Amino acid sequence: MPVTSMPLKAVPQQRTVIEPGGRVEWEAVVASSRSGRPHRRGARGQGLVEFALVAPLLIALAFGIFDFGRGMSANVTVTNATREGARWLSTQASNLSSPYGSACPSGTSLTSTSGQLQAWNQMLNANLSMSGVSQITVYFYKSSNNPSSSSAFTGWDLKEDCTRSGSAFTGAVSPTTGSNTGDSTYAPQTGDWVEFRVIYQYTTATPIIHQLMSTVTIDQATTMVLE
Repeated sequence: MPVTSMPLKAVPQQRTVIEPGGRVEWEAVVASSRSGRPHRRGARGQGLVEFALVAPLLIALAFGIFDFGRGMSANVTVTNATREGARWLSTQASNLSSPYGSACPSGTSLTSTSGQLQAWNQMLNANLSMSGVSQITVYFYKSSNNPSSSSAFTGWDLKEDCTRSGSAFTGAVSPTTGSNTGDSTYAPQTGDWVEFRVIYQYTTATPIIHQLMSTVTIDQATTMVLE
């Protein structure tokens, strides 16, 4: 015999009420036949009010996590790009003449073989927004001039600076002599140091986070020894 479910019905119940003077009366109470508990009126409305209060915080948190993840991904990509550029220069710069394997991008792309090209392709292949790349700089240091012994990005012997101006990059395509030696004839050689730096402006995507913080500067550099 097939079993059919019975619809949930309200079952009247009674409870004893003792009023002042000792008089006993019976009061009807409507309860659920399943739970046996009195029905709570207004519970649904209370839940909606609580959700309305908490929802904006949850949405802001979700957007924050999303933007934080994108920012961390951009930071890792920029770091890898500096490694690619420094690695290429560490194997090539001492074998090349001026500008020693460095070149500024032309417009928004690089066409010449250079350390900047290696870094550029690394960011491009990771689908990073290339309009956020604001600076690509190469620093060379003599072997006796360890870059870790001085403040960041100071005391270099040679620098090739590429800075974005509008939609194109401008700057020194040929090396600029550093202030620590004054040696205008310096050329990178085996045993010297190369430091590759990329500055990237990460733009937040979600409207809520963008109102609080529109851009975040990512500044990464990698140092290697020329081979």
